[in-house]
Amino acid sequence: MISLWNRLKGIGDASVMNITYGQTLSKAYGSIDREFPQKDPFIRMDHFVFVSPSGLDFHPHYGFESINYNYQGATQHSDNIGNDEYLGPGFVQNMKCGNGILHAEFPVGVANGITLWLNLSKKNKAEKAKFQFSRAKDVPKIKKNGVTIKLLVGKAFDLQSKVTTETPSVILNIELNPGASHIQPVQRTWTSFMYVMIGEVDASGVTVQEYHTADIVNGDQIRFENRSRNRNAVIFFFSAVAIGDPIYVDRNGSHGYVARTQREAENVKKEYENGLNGFQTRRWIKI
Repeated sequence: MISLWNRLKGIGDASVMNITYGQTLSKAYGSIDREFPQKDPFIRMDHFVFVSPSGLDFHPHYGFESINYNYQGATQHSDNIGNDEYLGPGFVQNMKCGNGILHAEFPVGVANGITLWLNLSKKNKAEKAKFQFSRAKDVPKIKKNGVTIKLLVGKAFDLQSKVTTETPSVILNIELNPGASHIQPVQRTWTSFMYVMIGEVDASGVTVQEYHTADIVNGDQIRFENRSRNRNAVIFFFSAVAIGDPIYVDRNGSHGYVARTQREAENVKKEYENGLNGFQTRRWIKI
């Protein structure tokens, strides 16, 4: 059986954050959802680069999973469900916001990485928040022929990440040495896209430049090749099952609610203001 090569569409710039010393993340939080249409179940993706003492004090989220990967540097995570974790270089975290959570995040020195918002189903939006993470040493890794693949989330290559999501998903960090290539299997019925963090990649005949994203559609596999002679390329591959629910995103600064309707979002904001459900401890922590 001959597999069809994927073609890429919708190549567009991701919003890369260049945050200067002393500037808070909430004032310079890069988001690509204005230029990069939401693709069920993906809500938004950020490539963050920020420097201590920048960061976000306690703020509310609802209705999605927030996956963070520290490609370089470290961050400190705190929340109102009892977690206070140092997340070092190479750590992966998933914060399931569920029916509400308050959390704070700060870089330890300089932090460079990826944040992804993944939608939750109606059922999962009603569940309590949950936090999970994996240390760098526990992230499954494959090295072969100049290619290093780290399985950040989900299951792939007969390996299983310690970090899972409610919606089946796979997130890979792929590094290609100069001249190296990798053929990545793709689930046709899943929503998939890629992001180039460093370098330039040929993706089945389409050049995707640094800080760019691209949809991956219509095929069973895709070939990534680094044609540079002297520079490594670093890319991220994202793939997940579409949920099929309506999506309504309400964001104001660092506050983020992913609901099914505007009415639902308004109700959640009232719960936050009154310290209800997942926001019930807000009166005892600094906001």
